[in-house]
Amino acid sequence: AQFFKDGDHLVGNYRSHALALSISDSFEPIVLELLAKKSGVSGGKAGSMHLSVPSKNLMWTSAIVGTGVPIATGIAESLKRLTKDNIVSVMFGDGAVEEGCVMESLNLSSVFNLPIVFILEDNGLAIHTKKQKRTSLNKYSDLAESFNIKTFSGSFKNPFDLYQSFQDAYNFSRTKRLPTFIEIECFRWVEHVGINYDWDLGYRSKLELEEWKKFDIIESPHTISMNKEFVNKKSAFYESMFIEMFEKCSAYLDPEKSDLLKNVF
Repeated sequence: AQFFKDGDHLVGNYRSHALALSISDSFEPIVLELLAKKSGVSGGKAGSMHLSVPSKNLMWTSAIVGTGVPIATGIAESLKRLTKDNIVSVMFGDGAVEEGCVMESLNLSSVFNLPIVFILEDNGLAIHTKKQKRTSLNKYSDLAESFNIKTFSGSFKNPFDLYQSFQDAYNFSRTKRLPTFIEIECFRWVEHVGINYDWDLGYRSKLELEEWKKFDIIESPHTISMNKEFVNKKSAFYESMFIEMFEKCSAYLDPEKSDLLKNVF
């Protein structure tokens, strides 16, 4: 949201809750959609996996790996013809890089000089399979560079450098009307689907999480010069706010059978 400008477009990935909340002016329509309620932002038909915020041009997210990337590339082609400074951002995980449509989109964005920011969230996993078992690439940015795309990198372990990478990438794509690629090192705290931990499956160690907690804003706010008491107070406030909102929204009407095909084309 920090780099978002009126007229820009966004395409998220699987369950883009944080993205939707970060740009939305109202949380309630998103919560209602999570609960599959009739008053949800998509009438309860999209649910958790396909959140959108149409008022901010987050029109579409998908649970199908990599499919947001070619959609965003098409949007970038439109923005190139219709605007002088708007861009599209697309987020995807490292597993999506193995999809042919992602590589095709990288190539096409470079050939057509499209104003798009590719944002790769690299947690080193494709569900349960680690990177070294899936790819011979040392860095995914090497792939983008092979298509002559300007690349940037950063890690949640160093938020100030990561912020600078975002700022530089967005400035470049916005002013030069060319694609950029940001490779972000991150970590998945819980299981692939759900809210539980899956250490018992044996494909990763809990020690990895303990290491990442040292750099987490909630667990270690000093990493960005924030006061622990302030962070705890804010966390408690938002937790209470969302609990109350979920309880309130749970009482809203469910969709009716007649709503099933409304706004479906």
